[in-house]
Amino acid sequence: MRPRRPGTRDAAAAGTDTRTRPSVSLATAAALAAAVFFIYARTLSAFFFEDDFQLLVGSWNFDPANLLHLKARFKPVFEIYFWIGSAVLGRSPAAFHAASLVVHIVNSWLVLVLARRLGMRPMFAFLTALLFAVQPAYVAAVAWVGAIAESLVVLFGCTSAYAVLKFRESGRRLWLAAAVASFALALFSHESAVVFLPIILLVDHVAAGRGWPGREALRIGWPFALITAAYIAMTFTANTPEYLGDEIRYHPGAHVIRNIFDYIAALYVGERKILPHLMVAAVLAVVAWKGSPRARLGAAWMVLGILPFAPFETGILSRYAYVPAIGFAILLGEGLAALHAALARRSRALAHGVVIALSVLLCARFAHFARDGVKDVYQAAERYRTFLADLRRERPELPDHAVVAMSPERDRITPRRFVEAAVQWEYRNPTLRVEIQQK
Repeated sequence: MRPRRPGTRDAAAAGTDTRTRPSVSLATAAALAAAVFFIYARTLSAFFFEDDFQLLVGSWNFDPANLLHLKARFKPVFEIYFWIGSAVLGRSPAAFHAASLVVHIVNSWLVLVLARRLGMRPMFAFLTALLFAVQPAYVAAVAWVGAIAESLVVLFGCTSAYAVLKFRESGRRLWLAAAVASFALALFSHESAVVFLPIILLVDHVAAGRGWPGREALRIGWPFALITAAYIAMTFTANTPEYLGDEIRYHPGAHVIRNIFDYIAALYVGERKILPHLMVAAVLAVVAWKGSPRARLGAAWMVLGILPFAPFETGILSRYAYVPAIGFAILLGEGLAALHAALARRSRALAHGVVIALSVLLCARFAHFARDGVKDVYQAAERYRTFLADLRRERPELPDHAVVAMSPERDRITPRRFVEAAVQWEYRNPTLRVEIQQK
């Protein structure tokens, strides 16, 4: 395939830069890292929380030879992460939290790079990445060690999208191979990565400035589709319909529509009521009808990212807003670019002033709620630190198969299954048990 330069069909659109994309500057990358640290610095002194203990204890019995053994929740990359993490990072919560922050920072850089590759001018590409980095809806995905799966999905999914764009530019099939490999890693991190199949094709489509997707999309899409089909077959082999439907309460129904709009409300930190939801539906309809290709991509990315989690009857969960947050950030960045273009017809100074002021307000609002979310996760994790510290003072050592009694009141606050894993992790002994005291 002959190397080509990305198309310029929407070159006149707001915020578009059709020149050769420069590499991300060190100052820009540092600014994004600083924003992430400002919000999540407190997590470096946070403790482990709920599922963290089960994942850490489970890593003791992990055997790479069993990687391809089909089982419920088949996520080998996720398992390898904790297996390596427990070996390299040891017992340090700070080290695990630092690793989560590093992944989030890298993901923010990837969003910036993709925004530039999609033709955004540097200022709006940076704002897109920044609005993603400080987004409050997904705080648990970064502040909670056990929720790293969604961050890994984005890490590998966005890397795959970038590799596809490099393949389109250079024609080197090594880039396509890297894209397919990275996409496979995303799939084996969490099943929600299936949404990156259409997302990658849409990113390629918008970056190229083509009309409707056609043979060009099929030319690179087939290996991704093949891997996705194989993964879905493996997942349904490992997970019975009873597990998928009854055990995790994952069903179609009216709640799916409600959850989609609730997730979007969480992204803009709004009310989860009928009237705001109708307004969001109207905005999305206008974007689909009149929006620029990048705006449509942002809206599609957001909705696609929500779809795998909308059928849960339990409502929305913070960590699952991580993938949709990228689409939402692209939509916001493109909206700011369009506003700047409209105002610039009257005064460039006015355009710069309004966009900068609005961007500061958005980032400040998001950062405020995100820091509150980090505080909530920190305080929830402190309950486990306090419990284990008190237990250590009372019982410095525990023999094999010892039983630790726990009150029913504590079980309502910190469920027994998590506390049991926490006790096993604290004493490095998988034979320990926790039982609820009988009144």
